Amino acid sequence: AFAIPLSWLNGCLSFLLMVKYLSFQKFTSMAFLHNWFRIAIDFNDRDTSLFEVQSSVYDQKIQGKINNIKKYSNKDSKFYGKLVNWHSGGFWHYGIGLSDEYIFDLGENLDIFYKKDREIKFVQKIRHFPPDKTIQRLIHALCCFKDWHYGFLGWNCEHYSRLVATNVAISYQVKKSPLAFLNHGGYHPTAVQKFTDYLNHLGLSELTMFDH
Repeated sequence: AFAIPLSWLNGCLSFLLMVKYLSFQKFTSMAFLHNWFRIAIDFNDRDTSLFEVQSSVYDQKIQGKINNIKKYSNKDSKFYGKLVNWHSGGFWHYGIGLSDEYIFDLGENLDIFYKKDREIKFVQKIRHFPPDKTIQRLIHALCCFKDWHYGFLGWNCEHYSRLVATNVAISYQVKKSPLAFLNHGGYHPTAVQKFTDYLNHLGLSELTMFDH
């Protein structure tokens, strides 16, 4: 008789448990599926006229986000320049604190939100850049990765936020999932080097080094 391997069944069960919090409408959307399963791509090698035309639009949007970071930051806040997370929809979301009121969410929309209605937590047990340096890294990261697309497995808010604050591009949520094998065990394979090269090219190597 035909037998289905137990390991295969376990894998399917784990997958179903992972997505149980996602709405049926979102999960059955082709656009959502495409983004959720996207494996991170280095867009440096892309050479299309459409991409070139869109670049100026991306630059304007990024500059607007940078202006808002400067506008809503408060160096006297305990949240300023800190790696933070919050739980919503069955997942942990990550960002960088700007003030007692505002957080920069490094998820798909890359935007600031008012944190009053969310329980924001500091990420513990990490080697963290100083607040001022983290904010500078956040600003430059938005420029460096402006052409990268969000993807749950390949390049999500945790990869992005941890890279900015700790120089380690890892998502522990991906690492602990049954789909970790699809993206280097939760680590992004090129993000750290790309960001380091970008900062060095700008003469900002001090932003790649931790203070002693």
